[in-house]
Amino acid sequence: MSESPKQQSVEKIPANEAFLIRAAQDPVEILQHPTNAGKTVAEKIAWLRAVRSHISTTKVVIKNPDAHFALFYRQSDGVVDHYVGLFSILREAGATQLDIQLALHENLPARRTGVSDSDRGAVVQWYLSITEAALDQVFIDATE
Repeated sequence: MSESPKQQSVEKIPANEAFLIRAAQDPVEILQHPTNAGKTVAEKIAWLRAVRSHISTTKVVIKNPDAHFALFYRQSDGVVDHYVGLFSILREAGATQLDIQLALHENLPARRTGVSDSDRGAVVQWYLSITEAALDQVFIDATE
């Protein structure tokens, strides 16, 4: 018997349209569901990225998406607003700024064959600068 969209674990991403629509319309509810208790912020980030990817590849049309999910989905991952959307979802689901920072450091861009350490260092610096700018927007705005 399959789980309803509200009961879905962050480990499972069904490619069915109903679940993808639900995930885009209310990602916080799914992230806060008891089946996801104990999941790390890094796992939740990976799940949100997978949902985003499935929506893109299946061409599902989402009417009335969550505003933060829409920002995360529509902006490329090289744009601060992409991370503002992602981090806003995580904050609403209960993650702290420190939780998110630790998850980001777990997922730094990997070493690649043929890429010098200095080039990788520049990519890591760029990634950390845009994610830090997004964290500042999400958490400073939340305290004002």
